[in-house]
Amino acid sequence: MIPAEHHSGPGKSSMNMTLIPKCPNEAAQGGVTVSPAMQQNLGIRLARVETRDIASTIRAVGQVQFDDRLISQVQTLTPGFVESLSVRAEGEPVGAGRVIAQVYSPDLLGAQNEYKALLSISSPSAVSLRPAARSRLLLLGAPAGLVRRLEHGGAPQRTYPVVARTSGVVTQIGARPGAQVAPGQSIVTIQGLGQVLVVANVPEASLGSVHVGQPVEITFAAYEGEVRRGVVDYIYPSFDAQSRTARVRITLPNPGFHLKQGMFANVTLQGTGGMAIVVPSEAVIDTGRR
Repeated sequence: MIPAEHHSGPGKSSMNMTLIPKCPNEAAQGGVTVSPAMQQNLGIRLARVETRDIASTIRAVGQVQFDDRLISQVQTLTPGFVESLSVRAEGEPVGAGRVIAQVYSPDLLGAQNEYKALLSISSPSAVSLRPAARSRLLLLGAPAGLVRRLEHGGAPQRTYPVVARTSGVVTQIGARPGAQVAPGQSIVTIQGLGQVLVVANVPEASLGSVHVGQPVEITFAAYEGEVRRGVVDYIYPSFDAQSRTARVRITLPNPGFHLKQGMFANVTLQGTGGMAIVVPSEAVIDTGRR
């Protein structure tokens, strides 16, 4: 009998032996055949071995914070006294160009009177002093409109307006009406809301897979179904030894100012694992070795 010899029908083999029929579902040499009924009872399923991108994902919890890069200080350039304040409490929204305070400055009022006097004198010496007097007014913080008003015959103003350069919300009021202010002292602090930071706490074991520029998906419980996308733009150098986490920062645009400071965020960082051969986890046999 020659095992490799096969025939399509009954008869004799080359060794003059009677051929034995082989069932179509009979297992090949060295194989195992399981009937459909047995497969059903055992819960066996078949799957193809595939090549896929096994990029890992890192999940972390984050929190919304104000972006300190958008902080603006409303200050005066000359010593004076706050006569009136247009904002009353922290959290009040303000727009760029809004008058925040009216400030009385003896120095600025004196500079206005000096410039006004030079404008009224037509002698060559007075005319030559006008540019310096005008520059002094501007250096003391006089608005350009106030200077033009003097040049067109207007009277000096006792107070001058201090305006906000940016939009946002008031986070601190440093001076109230009647308070004396000095150059560099903040009358009001404004926090811009055009963008916010999401700071996520990444576990130590996953930190090696995090890098600047990594894509991130962020969801908020307050806005179910909305997915906001960004990238990691900074990894903080400090490490929390108690929670064993490191902080990473994602900057998000904040149209409509819907994202509030202190809100929790679910952060998913997209890893890069490359292509690999994969099978269902049920098909993996644990040998006890790694």
